[in-house]
Amino acid sequence: MATTNRALAFASRWFDEATVRRTFEPLIADWQREWQDASGVRRLWVSLRGLAAFICTVAISSPTIIATPIPPSISWAVARRITVFCLVVAGALSIPILRARDPIEQDAPLWAAMLLMAMPVAFTMAFPFAMVMAVDAIRRDAAVPPHVERAAAMKLGVIAVCVMLTAVGFVAPLASQEWRAFSTPAGWNVPQPRLQQLSIVALLTHPERDAAIVPGHYTRAGEIRRELINRSVLSILPAMFVWLRWTALGRPRRRFWPLPAVLMTPIVMVVFLMAFYSGFILEHEWALQPGTGLFLPPIVFGLWSLAEQQFARRPWRAPSAPHGA
Repeated sequence: MATTNRALAFASRWFDEATVRRTFEPLIADWQREWQDASGVRRLWVSLRGLAAFICTVAISSPTIIATPIPPSISWAVARRITVFCLVVAGALSIPILRARDPIEQDAPLWAAMLLMAMPVAFTMAFPFAMVMAVDAIRRDAAVPPHVERAAAMKLGVIAVCVMLTAVGFVAPLASQEWRAFSTPAGWNVPQPRLQQLSIVALLTHPERDAAIVPGHYTRAGEIRRELINRSVLSILPAMFVWLRWTALGRPRRRFWPLPAVLMTPIVMVVFLMAFYSGFILEHEWALQPGTGLFLPPIVFGLWSLAEQQFARRPWRAPSAPHGA
């Protein structure tokens, strides 16, 4: 019975009231009745069959989550926070990129064109971390039903992964190639694009991709593998941050936790950079397969979520009033 109760609670959180009433309540009622009528080992079989039927029903009904209309106020708030954050952070990240060329020696249109080409690369670095503030914008309106909030978070995660995959896979490499062509002095030959400046399709079809890989040694095939893993991790990073922030806000609040998004975002950025470079160092120190160290940031954030969960389960008592008050 505990399993069926949790299943009904899960459906109530993700689906609208009409879908729960028409689809999930009859299913779970039949599941409970069959379980009560069975005995012994047959109850285990009924439980497994009911759980499988529930999972299939959730999968079949999932399109209704995507089709759930999101209030325009939430959509605009999410878009505004992501845009402002990405413009500020991407603009700051573009400064060291542009300092490689002295703008005084170039005309203003050329310098502006180079700035425009540097922005996509900086955008890919800033976009995943904007998800923390975006999730707060979804949870801000208390009048929105829970299933609408979850549908908005799911849509945000799916769209963010698609945007990130397009950016790191095609837009940023193309912009980087164009920036390199513009930054090459007149009369010089434009250097061949590096692996970071190739699209995902070009990396997957690279003639040296299937060459031998020697752990701990530099090989062209190893660098291609590392670059493909790097882009894969960056693509799923926004969905991970949506999940982390959503689960953190859904747990019981403590006195200073979870922190506001303005404080949590720079902490997440610092933790990611530390895990990223630590994974790079461990990969070389332990002679691992190229790109193995890039999995360390997702592992670190997964452990972070587990630690938050354990912290939320610990009993917390508010400070007692002074004696005689």
